[in-house]
Amino acid sequence: MKNFIDRWSQSLRNTNYDFKGSMKDKQAFVIVTGGDSINVKGLPLIQQFQLIFDFMSMKFGGYILGVGNKPGEVMNDQHALHQARLLNQQLQAVQS
Repeated sequence: MKNFIDRWSQSLRNTNYDFKGSMKDKQAFVIVTGGDSINVKGLPLIQQFQLIFDFMSMKFGGYILGVGNKPGEVMNDQHALHQARLLNQQLQAVQS
């Protein structure tokens, strides 16, 4: 999250490029993995992204919270995998 905010803040200060204007009306999705009650503890992070996207006039298309601390561990989270498949279908339909 910190890297995300730092990079976007830097882009917003760049007077040679209208970063906010170029991001306006784009759709954003957030995918997060973590352990220990990610479906509860991850919600404040999602809310922060929502505020950022609102400021940027972007549409927040949704989010996925997956359980996993180690590489590949999220592959055991069937709910997150199902949500990812649905998101993939949704994005493919938009591209068609």
